[in-house]
Amino acid sequence: MSRGDLGRKSVSLLASTWVAGLVNLAATVLVARILGPGAVGALAFSLGLSGLALAALLPGFTQAHMKRVAEGVDVGLCITTFGAIKLALYVALAVLLIAARPWRAALFDVPALETVFLLLLVGRLASSFSEVFTLALLAREYAVEQGTVVLVSRGFRFLATVGVLAWAPDVRGVAAAHALEGLTEVTLACWLAVRRLHPRLQLPTRASLLGYWRYARPLLVNVPLGLVQDSLDRVVVKQWVGLEAAGIYHVARGLWETLASVSAYPTMMLFTRMSRLFAARSAAAVAEAQSLFYSGVEKLLFVTVPMGLGLWFFAEPLITLLFGPGFARAALATRIFVVAAVAANTFNPYTQVLYALEAHGRLVPVVLLRFVVYLAALVVLVPGATAVGFHGLALGERGAAVARLLLLVFPAWMYVRWTRELAGIGYYRHAGAYLGGFIVGVALFEIVVRSPLAAGPTGVGTLVGATVGFAAYAVTVRALNPVALATAAYCVHLLSPGRFLLFLRGEIDKSPRS
Repeated sequence: MSRGDLGRKSVSLLASTWVAGLVNLAATVLVARILGPGAVGALAFSLGLSGLALAALLPGFTQAHMKRVAEGVDVGLCITTFGAIKLALYVALAVLLIAARPWRAALFDVPALETVFLLLLVGRLASSFSEVFTLALLAREYAVEQGTVVLVSRGFRFLATVGVLAWAPDVRGVAAAHALEGLTEVTLACWLAVRRLHPRLQLPTRASLLGYWRYARPLLVNVPLGLVQDSLDRVVVKQWVGLEAAGIYHVARGLWETLASVSAYPTMMLFTRMSRLFAARSAAAVAEAQSLFYSGVEKLLFVTVPMGLGLWFFAEPLITLLFGPGFARAALATRIFVVAAVAANTFNPYTQVLYALEAHGRLVPVVLLRFVVYLAALVVLVPGATAVGFHGLALGERGAAVARLLLLVFPAWMYVRWTRELAGIGYYRHAGAYLGGFIVGVALFEIVVRSPLAAGPTGVGTLVGATVGFAAYAVTVRALNPVALATAAYCVHLLSPGRFLLFLRGEIDKSPRS
């Protein structure tokens, strides 16, 4: 399979993710405009709390599922094995939720908030179960099918949200639309998996369950803690600062997640391809994996860093235009998240090498230490006076964004050291060109918008600053990265409408692979 083939699959997934992200953003804008920051805060808090609940599902098994399917294990056996594991974990989660009922008054100020949480949890559970099928499709590189699941389910949620806001505006109805999205996702994913993969379903075997367990065991610490980290900030901002601040933070995080989604599926595709190459255990396969990794990081940074710059430059007018003046203060947190996204796209691909090599056990002590550092950062940065007498820096949503940046940077250098030791994959030498260009572009933009130009007509200083910033970035990258022009040519070739339509037609018409 050609590398260009992998590139177009990544682009098709990226396109579907971005369209889905724009639909999600449009829904958030409508909720913010019609129901206000309090409703957005209720959704953000409930999303965070449901994410904490989902951490109990020990989703390290998802990575095991992708790897086993990618390596060629019988797909029907993989689906039933992962499905059985998911159902067992759902039973455990139900027991935990029942046991936690006495504490609900401390979390839910009003009954409506509890209803929102339960509806969002239903949606996220259904979406989580759909991974049994979507990850099998993705591991066999059925990119168009995966993108279809994302787009259709998100479209159903958007239409349901519009209907609720038009006829019976209520945050509980919006939460019900999230539940509908999850149910649509699991139904469509199951149908597409049966149609494309033709799995021969069979009862899980002891060997298949043990195979998943052996791979997932180190992740039983890493991934639940990762989910807690991913959701905890939403919860603590609401608990320590209030629903309005939670709504502001949700807007900033939503823009960051839209930017971060650019790297999600390309990184997954990189993981599945490297898993297949490392499983071959030959010198030629390892060399191909090294070349594939550096090529992937180059293209990821080439695409994502300019997008991050654009969000930095236009954060305030974009937020004000979409969500209204009441959300303008989300701009600073958004810019902090932009830095976090650039850092993540620089270092996170190295963790995929460790997963592909089944060396992810090394991450356990790092994840534990990082979690402690993250908790300490949230406590210091987010709240003002606390119930126990401690006074934080009272930075609110800005403090939570800084804590997220710290989480992504610390201690990323260890990932690079380990991949160098295990696979000969060291720090990508041209990454500094993109990071340097980003710093120069931001610095010149900030100088311009603080100059007398900013005193002119509204928006002129921002436009001039953005133009200068983008130009400085392009000059810096061109001067420091000799392969940047080749990468640009590759991207233009990859996005050729004619070739891309041929690729999509081939993906739709191709015969199923077992």
